[in-house]
Amino acid sequence: MKNLYKFLSVGALATAVMLSGCDKNDAKQPTPEAANAVADATIGAYEVLYTGMQPNVLARTTTYTYTIQRTGKAQANGLSHWIIAFPTDCDPELTYQNVLGATVDGTEYTNLAGTEGKGTGCTNAVGGNILKFDNLPSILSDGAKHTYSFTLSGQWGESQRSTWVKFGNKCEQGVITGPGCSTSGPACSLSQGYWFSKPRVIWAGEVEVGGKSYTQADGKLIWKTGTVGKPNYHTNNARKAFLQLATLKLSAAAQLFDASQAPATLLADMATIEDYLSTVDKLTVIVNQTTGATTVNFPANSADNKEAGEAAGRIGEWISNNHCPSEPVLQ
Repeated sequence: MKNLYKFLSVGALATAVMLSGCDKNDAKQPTPEAANAVADATIGAYEVLYTGMQPNVLARTTTYTYTIQRTGKAQANGLSHWIIAFPTDCDPELTYQNVLGATVDGTEYTNLAGTEGKGTGCTNAVGGNILKFDNLPSILSDGAKHTYSFTLSGQWGESQRSTWVKFGNKCEQGVITGPGCSTSGPACSLSQGYWFSKPRVIWAGEVEVGGKSYTQADGKLIWKTGTVGKPNYHTNNARKAFLQLATLKLSAAAQLFDASQAPATLLADMATIEDYLSTVDKLTVIVNQTTGATTVNFPANSADNKEAGEAAGRIGEWISNNHCPSEPVLQ
């Protein structure tokens, strides 16, 4: 697992992002646009209402929720199955294989399918890229609103989707808001405190900063020099620069920080720190196991690292304003 957090030099990455900016309009966009999608549809004897999408940035999942209510005359045993179509032009593809699970009225529902059989009347759904809630119990056609949800692996958007309700000997088709093609992950980050001081957080490997590899133990010792003991290195430019850049790299390795979505000014500050730390020795804190005394090897503040210290301050402000909305669940 060594060097798991090593990735493209930030300078090269910043250049690549800035050079590709002119091609932004060529990127694949979710279609149709969610702004034109339909949130409420009366389909035959049933009203289908889209109540929202809930992305989970950390788990990399997206949940869609609906209510379905019988508003017309009951027929036979009522709603026997509900189908919603997935888009067919996504890259990466979105298919039934992305379905992680579903619920009806908050209870897990496992009678799901990715195909529609012939002879049901839902002719246009046959052979389609779909999710089907199959063999629904008759209680769901009692005239009350019932809540349906399904969760997909991946970060997905919204678009207009075909949907079918099968009741009695009828299958009616309509349009409702549903999953759209993949959306780019947000550029967010967890904090220094999470990566360097939160109990039970374990790095999956080393992080490379300025061309040197640092273990989690290295990082924790560097962090502590600014929180306990004398002298206190809280304002040391090299320390600040290391911690801020390492924080973004650790968040990137955890698939939280997406550099392709970060502003050019942030990438430039990352490059400034990377370049500076590549010119100095590895930051070290040596602890005497007998006396507990520490020897700290950080470059002193000077004109040589003033710019890196200022870049660290701006990165810290950006992280504060773009902190990820939730943290991984720790075991």
